[in-house]
Amino acid sequence: MTLGATRDSVEDRPLGKKSIAPSLPDSVWLTEAPPATPALRGHTRADIAIVGGGITGLSAAYHFKQRYPNKQIVVLEGQRIGFGASGRNSGFISQEYHGWDSLFFSKGAAAVEPYAEYAERGYRQLVETIAREAIDCDLQESGALRLAKKDAEVRTLEKQVPAYARLGRSVELWQGKDLAARIGSEFYPAGVFLPHWATLHPGKLVRGLRSTVEALGVHTYEHTPVQQLRRGSPVELVCPDGRLSADTVVVATNAYTPQLGLFRHILMPLHLYVMVTRPVDEAVIGHGAWTSVPGRYEMDATHTIRLTPDGRLLIRGGARYDYNSRVADRHQPRAYQRLAERLLARYPYLGNVRAAHGWSGVMALTRAHTPLLGRLENDPRVLFSVGYNGFGLVSGFYGGRLVCELYANQPNPDLALMTSPAKAGWLPPEPLRYVSLNVSLALRHHRL
Repeated sequence: MTLGATRDSVEDRPLGKKSIAPSLPDSVWLTEAPPATPALRGHTRADIAIVGGGITGLSAAYHFKQRYPNKQIVVLEGQRIGFGASGRNSGFISQEYHGWDSLFFSKGAAAVEPYAEYAERGYRQLVETIAREAIDCDLQESGALRLAKKDAEVRTLEKQVPAYARLGRSVELWQGKDLAARIGSEFYPAGVFLPHWATLHPGKLVRGLRSTVEALGVHTYEHTPVQQLRRGSPVELVCPDGRLSADTVVVATNAYTPQLGLFRHILMPLHLYVMVTRPVDEAVIGHGAWTSVPGRYEMDATHTIRLTPDGRLLIRGGARYDYNSRVADRHQPRAYQRLAERLLARYPYLGNVRAAHGWSGVMALTRAHTPLLGRLENDPRVLFSVGYNGFGLVSGFYGGRLVCELYANQPNPDLALMTSPAKAGWLPPEPLRYVSLNVSLALRHHRL
């Protein structure tokens, strides 16, 4: 449960029309969800309770149950398993550390290498688990394209190519007519092809992980939001119709974490928006070379665009911060419309493609751009892994393993790279936070 969501989609309408309206109730990734498990009722006891049924919570359940098969492990999810960021993202995974380039150019390759190795290990852990557990999630390790929109960004890409080489990554710079011919668009002056990126179907990944952990004996409760976390021995989790006592609690709630009274001043939830088309004609797909390069993202992080496994085009963009870090349903038909217009601006030949889905969700940022992972101060019974800065599929899955290793007191050099609350840096108080963040987003063209 790492990413909140509005329950909206857009009717079958041509892109670029002003009449996009809400219709279907969920993310395109979540349309095949299995029947819900019953909510928690009454009092239940567990050795380890995991709050949040997204990628982090399922990964934690998987690694804890493998290491401690005789322990009673329970997952509590406030909505449906995978309802949050885990089922509402763009489906990209990467062996790349978020923000590596800023660190490289300020402190050099040696400073980046530990983080690059962390990102690669996290990626490999996820991909190897997908293979080992035979999870059919449409994994496509075909790379991704990082695209520049203006001359200053082109110069940055030109600097990044040798920097990637210093880190052992072989990438390709595509420019001008060569790039336009490859992707069927003259919108971007340059792009770097990154073979160490991949795409997958996040809904199928979550459903596969859920089936795996339930087969191992993990019990999941859906529609069971945790209303209160009472520290003590044992820790008590209070829910609407029951309570759960546990020796250890793992907080895996990402953008929802401030609602538990944790990290209100250091974790920033941001609302993002997604629009998905109907399945696109094969001739159109071929014109844009979407099959060979299905994943594309803009280097200023304004938009991510990809081909889905069933032949749709997905565009993610926009960002808004809600007052006092609230995570609430945010229905914005205008945002979906703007995304449709921006998709057409980048790929004009899509003029007759029709919109089918639109939704929003919430990601969690930290000022350090690294996940928050550790134990609560003065309460070692409560562990946490949250704040993935938009790289949650890999970092969230690896975070589930790292939390297990922290619990087991198993040394892992990657634990030292995570951010502690004491080092995370505080956000400004409200209303300054609300005003400054949203003004910053608007100036960077993130608001829709």
